[in-house]
Amino acid sequence: MKKKSMPLLLVMLLFIAGNFAFGQEKSTITGTVSDSIGNAIPGVSVKVKGATVATITDENGHFKIPASANNALIFSAVGYAASEIKVGTTKDFTISLKASFGRLDDV
Repeated sequence: MKKKSMPLLLVMLLFIAGNFAFGQEKSTITGTVSDSIGNAIPGVSVKVKGATVATITDENGHFKIPASANNALIFSAVGYAASEIKVGTTKDFTISLKASFGRLDDV
């Protein structure tokens, strides 16, 4: 009896350990990106840091992206300073990007 139950116990332990190691369930994170005066910014790149998952904001500045609580999101757009936020337990974000006044040099 002991020999038959040992493989079953091992499989159960591996399953439980796997859930702890890979248990960061992805959720759909939503939000709106606007400028410093509240105008929606369309076309902002929203990327999960360190992953290939990305999207862009729609014409109303809204986005939807799958991410885990331990992920960070990076927001970037031409003319604005990039911003990075930690997802944590928040599922809906309101992001405000600051205008970036860089110098354009002649080519």
